[in-house]
Amino acid sequence: MPWRLSAVECVELLRSGQATPLQLVEACRERWEATDPLVNALPITAWDEARARARELAARGWPDPLPPGYLYGMPLVVKDVIAVKGMRFTMGSKLMADRVAQEDDPLVQRLKERGAIVVAKSNTPEYAIGSHTFNEIFGATRNPWNLALSAGGSSGGSAAALAAGSAWLATGTDLGGSLRNPAAWCCVVGLRTTPGLVPTDEPAVPHRAGQRLQSVAGPMARCVRDAALLLDAMAAPDGGGGQSGGGGAGEERRPVGRYEAAALAGAAAGAAGRRPQVRLAFSADLGGATPVDPEVAEICRAAADWFCGGGGGGGGQEGSGSGSGSGSSARRAARAPEDCPDFTDAARLFHVLRCASCQGMLALFAPEMRKNLKPDMIWQLEVAEALTEEDAAWAEARHDALLASRDEFFSRRDIMASPAAMMSPFPVEIRWPSEFQGRRFTDYTQWLLMCGAVSLLAGPGICVPCGFTAAGLPVGVVLTGPPGSEARVIEAAAAYEAAHGWARRVPCEPGAAAAAAAAAPGLN
Repeated sequence: MPWRLSAVECVELLRSGQATPLQLVEACRERWEATDPLVNALPITAWDEARARARELAARGWPDPLPPGYLYGMPLVVKDVIAVKGMRFTMGSKLMADRVAQEDDPLVQRLKERGAIVVAKSNTPEYAIGSHTFNEIFGATRNPWNLALSAGGSSGGSAAALAAGSAWLATGTDLGGSLRNPAAWCCVVGLRTTPGLVPTDEPAVPHRAGQRLQSVAGPMARCVRDAALLLDAMAAPDGGGGQSGGGGAGEERRPVGRYEAAALAGAAAGAAGRRPQVRLAFSADLGGATPVDPEVAEICRAAADWFCGGGGGGGGQEGSGSGSGSGSSARRAARAPEDCPDFTDAARLFHVLRCASCQGMLALFAPEMRKNLKPDMIWQLEVAEALTEEDAAWAEARHDALLASRDEFFSRRDIMASPAAMMSPFPVEIRWPSEFQGRRFTDYTQWLLMCGAVSLLAGPGICVPCGFTAAGLPVGVVLTGPPGSEARVIEAAAAYEAAHGWARRVPCEPGAAAAAAAAAPGLN
C-alpha cells in the first residue's frame, strides 16, 4: 500500500519512474476517503487540480539541475492558515468561510517550484489560536490513536492526516507549540524552525514586544528524514547538498539537501548503535515553570538518558503501544542532567508576548465583528488591546534576561530535551483543560506553556516520538537547540529514532475502529 511508504521512498519511486505523480495523488485520495470521515483532518481538498498538476509535472519532466529538496510530484498538505491559490482560505474562521486565495503564499510558491502537489488544506483552530484543533466551520479533528481525544493543535489537522496515512508530508506553523504539541499527540515529527528560515506571508508585527515571539512555518512528517526532506524544500536556498540520496549503481542520484543529509548521518549512527556526540540536558518542567504528568515526564527522561548512555527505551513495549514507561534502573546507567535556561516568570512573559504578537490583528476586527469570533479569540484581542507600555517594557527586559541565560546555557550544552506537552491528549469535546495537578488555568495559553516557553528561546525544536503511556497514547520529546541549529537537532532526532523505531508505529489504523468516538485507547 503506497500510503505506508515513507516520503523519501515515494520520491525515489517518482524519480526512477516506478510511480507517477498521478498514482500517488490517487493513493492519497483513496486513503483520505477511508480515514477522514473518522478523523476530520483535511476538510478542504483539490483532487481535480492535483490530478491536473500531476499530469503537467509528468509531461514536463524534472528541472536540470535539480535543487536540493526537489519533490518530483509528491502530494502535500498545507495548513489552512497559509494561502494556496484557488483553494479556500478560511483560517478556521466563519468570518472567512467562503474566502478563496487569489495568490500563493511565498512558501507554497517555493514548494510548487520544488515539485510539490498540494492536494488538501488541513484543519486548524480559528486563526490558529489554541493547541486543540476545532472550529465552527469544519468541527473538531480527532486523534487517530483514540478518536475520543484531541489531536492537538494548532497544526492538528496536519498531524492527524499524517498519522492516519492520508498524507506523507504536511506544513504546519508554530508560535507556542502548534507544530510540536500535535506531533507528540499523534506520534509524528514536527519541527519548529528558527524565525526567518522559512519565509512566508506572515504579517509584520508593529508592536515592539510582539516582534520577540513569532509564528514560524515548519515541516511535519511521519519520520525525521521525511521532515528533513520537506524542510530542504521549504527553506530559503542555502547552498547545501551534495550527498547521494538514492539510486543504484550507475544510476543518476538525486541531490540531498543539508537537512536530509543531517538526518541520514543521524540515522546511520543510530542504526549502528552509536549515540550522537551532543552535550544534552533534560528538563521535565522547565525549572518548575510548568506542571507535567509524571508518566509523560518519565518517558521523555528515558529518551534523554539514551543520549547520555542510558537505555532510553521510552514507555511501552516495542510495537505494542502499552506499558507504564517507567523502565528499569539497569537500562538507565547514565542520566541526562537536569538543566535549562532561566524560565523565571515564563508564564507571564509568554502571556504578554503572545498578546503583543496579536496586536497586528486588532485592525482586522472592529468591535462589532468580534462577537462572531470564538471566546478565546475575543479574549486574546481584548488583552492585546489592553497591553500597556509598562507591560512591553517589562517583557522586553525579562526576555533579554532569558536570551542571555539561553546563550549561557548553549555555551555549555548543545541540546535541551523536554516534553512536548504537560499531559496526554484530553477529550475532544473540551476547549482546553482548566485545571491540572492542582493548578487552575484561567486562559488557553497557560496549559501549553511547556512548548510556549521554549519558543521564547527563538531556536529550532524538533518533536520526535519517544514512547507510549500505559493507556497506549503517544508521547513526544522535543530537542531544542540555539538559533540556526536545525541540522544538529535533526541529526540527533534521527539517531534516536533509528535506535528505537518508534516511527514504525506510524501510521496507525483509524479505519479499523468503529466510527463511534468512544473507541478504546490504543486504537490501531
